[in-house]
Amino acid sequence: MISGISASIAGIQAAKKMQDVSANNVANSTTNNFKKDIATALEGEDGGVTVELSTSIEPGPMIQEPEGEIVEASNVNLADEMTTQMVISKYHAFNVAALKTSNEMLKSVLDIVA
Repeated sequence: MISGISASIAGIQAAKKMQDVSANNVANSTTNNFKKDIATALEGEDGGVTVELSTSIEPGPMIQEPEGEIVEASNVNLADEMTTQMVISKYHAFNVAALKTSNEMLKSVLDIVA
């Protein structure tokens, strides 16, 4: 079984990785032929959190370049990415709050024992 502190740290690390993936998607949203990455949080073997990465196969819209060439644009939807980033922000905040609570509980136990 994983301790509260370890679980919170795993959650914070997962949130950071998910935020990095979303930020990369936003940074490449205007790059032709870019396929967005998808980060999925999963339960780890030890009860923690792991992040699984996959690349979307969804096609981007076809656009015409100024030179007349038709190319596939990025399949990143900025509205989806902003929503994802808001959720990740809350996910991070919840894990930080859980870490603080675990730390306070451990301090209380040490105060009682000492």
